[in-house]
Amino acid sequence: MPVCIGPYGSCHLVHNDVGGHVVVTSTAQRLLSASQISSPVLRLLISAIQHHISMHSDGAMITATLSLLMTDRALWMSVQQKQSLVVDLFDVITEAATTHLMADECPVRHTVQLDNLHDLLQLLEGFCYLLCWLCN
Repeated sequence: MPVCIGPYGSCHLVHNDVGGHVVVTSTAQRLLSASQISSPVLRLLISAIQHHISMHSDGAMITATLSLLMTDRALWMSVQQKQSLVVDLFDVITEAATTHLMADECPVRHTVQLDNLHDLLQLLEGFCYLLCWLCN
């Protein structure tokens, strides 16, 4: 994919090894959509990069390259290093989420009066929706 970057990016011919369509393109987005990936982790990564491209329309080459490098480095880490990294990332993400949710300008905060039946029913409905979403 790095050879698709910039004014000197070149066209690529994409064809899978079992036949099918032939794709000629110079964009990373088209290369990603034409690729048939069997690994679930790589499919998740490709899907995230494609979503980034659709949201930001910036080509996402830096995001794709950084994500692939991080994935490659993670494959070569020992189990203890991976566990330590996961714990550290969890701490950072938890702190960021807590800070965001505690901020006054957070759009999902809602004051609930426990003596108001309407508020309690809305809260219960939200929990039920969340439980249904988690079970599926």
